[in-house]
Amino acid sequence: MRPTLIAGIAAVAASLIAVPTAASAQISPQNVICNGSLGAVTVDNLEVLEGMRCTLNRTVILGSVTVKPTARLTADYISVRGNVESDGAAAVIVRTSTIAGDAMAVQGGIARFVRNTVGGDIFVDGQSGGVIVNGNRVGTGIAGNVEIYGNTGGVQVFTNRIGGNLQCKDNLPAPTGGGNVATGNKEDQCLTF
Repeated sequence: MRPTLIAGIAAVAASLIAVPTAASAQISPQNVICNGSLGAVTVDNLEVLEGMRCTLNRTVILGSVTVKPTARLTADYISVRGNVESDGAAAVIVRTSTIAGDAMAVQGGIARFVRNTVGGDIFVDGQSGGVIVNGNRVGTGIAGNVEIYGNTGGVQVFTNRIGGNLQCKDNLPAPTGGGNVATGNKEDQCLTF
């Protein structure tokens, strides 16, 4: 075999061996599909596909995070330049992170947004599992809202600093909360929070 061909085969083999086995991430030009764990790496957009589980720690996402139906996301100390969005996800848990856009969980199971800085809105609608929205700073640079509607697994809303409104409606049982500061209005079920 020619030396250049042997060198090329060796380089391909070395790159395959260097793929971490603890983190299962498939990389494409635009997205990373996470099924496993990712640490302190920078990616463009990140997706957790149906039924997959993804754990992020100190990961930087230059775009958005999308969590598909029945998928699970647990994220700590992440930075997201876009949104965190889930529709039908089994669990979305984001703690001590920075999200430049919106944090949204709709029609899924568990939703927990705890100690985050969110540039846009936090929107939680139709979750069947427990909802926790505690200790967040919402609306950096713009008047962000916290909107919590129609959840059935119990809702906690404590000690958030909100640039816009705090709105809670049609949650059963009614939410519990307190210590929230909203520049706008507190409305409906969160009126006294």
